[in-house]
Amino acid sequence: MGAIPMNGLAQPGRSRIRRQSCLWFSVLCARMCLLLTLGVPAAASDPSAQSPSAWWSFQPLTLPEVPPAQPSPTAWSEHPIDRFILAKLEANGLAPSPPADRRTLIRRVTYDLTGLPPTPGEISDFVKDSRNDAYERVVDRLLASPRYGEQWGRHWLDAIRFGESRGFERNEIINTAWPFRDYVIRSFNEDKPFNQLVLEHLAGDVIGAGNPDVAIGSAFLVAGPYDDVGNQDPVQARVIRANTVDEIITAVGSAFLGITVHCARCHDHKFDPVTAEDYYRFQSVFSGVRHGERALESPEERRAREARLAPLESRRAVALEALESFEAGVLERAPAGDDAEPEYHLTPVHPHLTEDVFEPVEAKKIRLSIRSNNRDPRDAGGVRIDEFEVWAEGDTPRNVALADAGAVATGPSRQAEDFADAYAVSLVNDGRYGARWIVDGPAEMVVTFPEIERVRRVAFSADRTKALPPDSGEIVFVGEYRIEVSVDGTNWTRVADSTERPPLNEQFARERRLTAALTPEDLQERARLHGELLAIEAEIRKVPPARMVWAGGFEQPGAAAYVMLGGDPERKGAEVGAGSLSALDGVVEGFQLPKDAPESERRVALAKWLVKPDNPL
Repeated sequence: MGAIPMNGLAQPGRSRIRRQSCLWFSVLCARMCLLLTLGVPAAASDPSAQSPSAWWSFQPLTLPEVPPAQPSPTAWSEHPIDRFILAKLEANGLAPSPPADRRTLIRRVTYDLTGLPPTPGEISDFVKDSRNDAYERVVDRLLASPRYGEQWGRHWLDAIRFGESRGFERNEIINTAWPFRDYVIRSFNEDKPFNQLVLEHLAGDVIGAGNPDVAIGSAFLVAGPYDDVGNQDPVQARVIRANTVDEIITAVGSAFLGITVHCARCHDHKFDPVTAEDYYRFQSVFSGVRHGERALESPEERRAREARLAPLESRRAVALEALESFEAGVLERAPAGDDAEPEYHLTPVHPHLTEDVFEPVEAKKIRLSIRSNNRDPRDAGGVRIDEFEVWAEGDTPRNVALADAGAVATGPSRQAEDFADAYAVSLVNDGRYGARWIVDGPAEMVVTFPEIERVRRVAFSADRTKALPPDSGEIVFVGEYRIEVSVDGTNWTRVADSTERPPLNEQFARERRLTAALTPEDLQERARLHGELLAIEAEIRKVPPARMVWAGGFEQPGAAAYVMLGGDPERKGAEVGAGSLSALDGVVEGFQLPKDAPESERRVALAKWLVKPDNPL
């Protein structure tokens, strides 16, 4: 068998599998090449002077007359696309390239379909294969390979701006974005039709409710970058939200329509027939989309998980009730007077600054023992400290805990995946505020001085510069603590603790009263009951939770959408509802939804409009 011609899509198009849609991405590219080959009517120099129907890309799709088959080269007459290309070549006095030899051909098609080179054995087998359908067999094998979806899915992921980090200034890694990547690869390998993919990208959670393999498709909406820093200024918050929705509109317009719909955000499009009203109809479609994770599981998976959890939760409730009943009994039999509120001379702990002053004492080491955070007396997780200062006695104040003074801080730290020292204990004595040591659970932090010092004051904080709002998640501070000093690192002396300060709330006060009332026997019983509770909770944690995926969330928009004059959310124009592009109303049946239409209905309507067979875009 002689050399096999490599003529466009003719030979791969005859493959026995994926004849219609497996190469839809390639076909789209071929369609654009064909339009360029045939010639495209130009738009007028002043787009605003033309009717939308004058745009070539907005014309109804038609089937052009296929050029007649040519006697030579015969291979270029087998497929309509090849005939168009051959006719244009001949009209310009050009001839097709000569057929590729087999070794070149298998390298080309293997790289094209899988992104990888063929193995020496695959090359040898193809070169020796004398069957008439040898090339078709190679194409079939490559299309059936998982590498096909990985190669072409990668291109589609680029087209729809998929990334596994949030972008913008924080750019945190999104560890649960990969299921959408795998879904795209799987869609290519399963020969999913393009119109189905579009439906799933915009409304997979609706049309695939209860089917995680379909619902994951709508993760497309949150696959791009977004500003997650936030802003306390309500005006700026509205601008950020408008920017977030604009990013989604940009992706939809570029990937599915091939036009820059987002250019109409501030005014009617300067070049394409897209009005500002059109843009804000799209904004109404996506105004309920929120970035974040959501659980994706089938009804069967949910029922199975709940069946495993139900008896464990029941046991946990019994164990918790037993522990709480025991503690209540301890408090009831506490000696009279134990509940009297003591007189405190210090203020409660505060994340802006907490200070302890004590009689001067010699120390080589000082230890901070964290018993709880400032939110829960039984939880020490998430405590943050931006600076820990130890002041020496003398006429001139001197912070002997500074690393610049030779002091060394040690203690456990939360580990960051992308930056090993992001929460390191060394941040507590670097002399700078802002970056914080973070520790999970009860912990001890020790600062060792280069020589013995006579110290009398300690100061520590979580937000010394008062840069964060009080309810910020960054301000998780010490709740209950103890401070001790040592000369030899073996014998420790307490110099201060949180019991000298008022409790932060009734929950902390109750915990202190309970601790004071517990006898040695009570401590043993409490430890036993608490151990039983922890054992059950450990079993609960072993049950795999619902799979959380970066697939976004959806909520019903609380207010009607409106045209933002000049793109400014503070300048409201006419109210609009979800709808399609008005320029196509005479070409494909559009849709206009009421302003209070359900959020899911908006995305489904747009998706169905996009994939209508008579939609030229």
